[in-house]
Amino acid sequence: MGRNLGLLLGFCSLIVGVAVADWNILNQRIVENKNGLKITLKNYCEAWRINVELHNIRQFEVVPEECTEYIEKALEECTNYLSNTFELTGDDKDGWIFDVDDTILSTIPYFKKHTHGMVREGNAPALDHTMNLFNYIKGKGIKIFLVSSRGYNEDNGKTVQQYKAEQRKYIPDEEYRLERRDQNDWSTSLLGLPEAMRSFKLPNAVYYIP
Repeated sequence: MGRNLGLLLGFCSLIVGVAVADWNILNQRIVENKNGLKITLKNYCEAWRINVELHNIRQFEVVPEECTEYIEKALEECTNYLSNTFELTGDDKDGWIFDVDDTILSTIPYFKKHTHGMVREGNAPALDHTMNLFNYIKGKGIKIFLVSSRGYNEDNGKTVQQYKAEQRKYIPDEEYRLERRDQNDWSTSLLGLPEAMRSFKLPNAVYYIP
């Protein structure tokens, strides 16, 4: 009987494994639970993103394929803001701040194989959608500022948040109007001075900084 029970459990585990592997949000019908919440691609991907940033979902390799278009739309919102919301003055004082790692450059390929050393190797690929936005901004003549903590060690007595805040202060308010910021976390990039007219937080599928 013990042998039969073991076979049964093994068979059930196999079925569950196959079912999980084959599950895809795109194959699910839009259903409504007893609370009236509709399970759609949008709220599925948003829930996935939030849970990754809260570190509830761990040890994944890449963004779910069905959610890549949703993440792309976060950058399209930036382009729409540029195209339709504000007007360039032509006085060369419009500025734009980009973070570097996991905003312009992706660390996912490296972290799939290793834990550290990507910065030292210097081979992180550019994120296509962010680079399209970067080049679009550059083509409009807006001054671009890159803020990164690469090379900085917290053993120097300051946190990454403090370090980035100090670096941003080198951008003089009287010389530039900061139209917006493009970063992937709140604490190290989006909060503090100098303040931008508008800030956008891009989805970060790699880590969460509280």
